[in-house]
Amino acid sequence: MTRKSLERRTFLRASALSTGLLATGVPVASAASPLRVQILLYEGVEELDSIAPYDVLSIAASMGGAIRRHWCRPPSRP
Repeated sequence: MTRKSLERRTFLRASALSTGLLATGVPVASAASPLRVQILLYEGVEELDSIAPYDVLSIAASMGGAIRRHWCRPPSRP
């Protein structure tokens, strides 16, 4: 199994959790406890690498997924 397929499986599982598609007894994201995703912005990041995940998660949230997404950055150095 490749790393890419593992990442895809993890993402799909998180998506299922956010929409409540998994069996009862499994922690499910809900309006009270949404899936929280932070997209890291750093010096030299490609715009598409940060905007695309945000866009996809926004669409999932608009379709009823309990997802909170935020952009974040590392602390600045003195």
